[in-house]
Amino acid sequence: MRTIDLLQLLALGAIWGGSYPFMRIATKEMSPPALVALRLVLATLFLLPWLLKRERIAVIRQRWKGLLLLSAMNSAIPFMLLAYCTQQLSGGIAAIINATVPFFAALVAWAWLKDKPRNTQWLGLAIGFAGVCVLVYPKLAQGFSATALAVAAGLTAALLYAISANYTKKVLAGIEPMTIAAAGTFFATLIALPIGLATLPATMPSPKALAAAAMLGVVCTGVAYIIFYRLFASIGPTKAITVTFLIPLFSVIWGITFLNEHITWNLAAGGSLILLGMTLITGLYKLFSRSKAPSPVT
Repeated sequence: MRTIDLLQLLALGAIWGGSYPFMRIATKEMSPPALVALRLVLATLFLLPWLLKRERIAVIRQRWKGLLLLSAMNSAIPFMLLAYCTQQLSGGIAAIINATVPFFAALVAWAWLKDKPRNTQWLGLAIGFAGVCVLVYPKLAQGFSATALAVAAGLTAALLYAISANYTKKVLAGIEPMTIAAAGTFFATLIALPIGLATLPATMPSPKALAAAAMLGVVCTGVAYIIFYRLFASIGPTKAITVTFLIPLFSVIWGITFLNEHITWNLAAGGSLILLGMTLITGLYKLFSRSKAPSPVT
């Protein structure tokens, strides 16, 4: 991996890790649908120069049905679920739950694309599942509550991301990555805006909440999508998805620094198990082996 690719990967992890504290700040004063609608409107405006290129518009017109479905699964719905998740849980826990994307991606690829996991991937799936159980046990042990719904929302978002990744590979192969990014925010805005307008807060959010929403839209979505899809084209999807492992680290760092969140035993233990499991599932450990070249894992 080139130095520039590594730096972009780290920057992307820091940006997406910051999205969780921003969501926690903003959802204190606005509903998750309203926040997501504002986030997507800002992201679409930011990506408008990429969207309005003639060749991209032609592709979007031809493939709009597939892009619309992808936008729902990859942006509109999971954004709302994650916003609700971070409203109830700490940013660090929400980010670690979202790190189960490769876990679900392996299961979806097996069920849909008949891509059976290898032995190391089965081990990773087991370890990752154990990590999720450790992560949420102290809360769930207190009884079924909003916390359980928040965990379910986070896991559903991760599942949707996993389905989206396989859907893109299966149905939208050949479409330029930036076309998918720009069209994705546009169609997701069309989906989220009516729900967001119906759930607007009764009073104007504070400048702090609006600034957090603006950062989510412009930086954590618009800028992040540009970086991610450049990495997607440069190093391939297998290596690009390793950013998933950096997001919880940065989310915890930003949460401790700016929101006074704390590291608990289950966050450390469950997070470690999830990251170990995801490393086995994606084959990330091979990147550190000089004797074997890394092979793609779906």
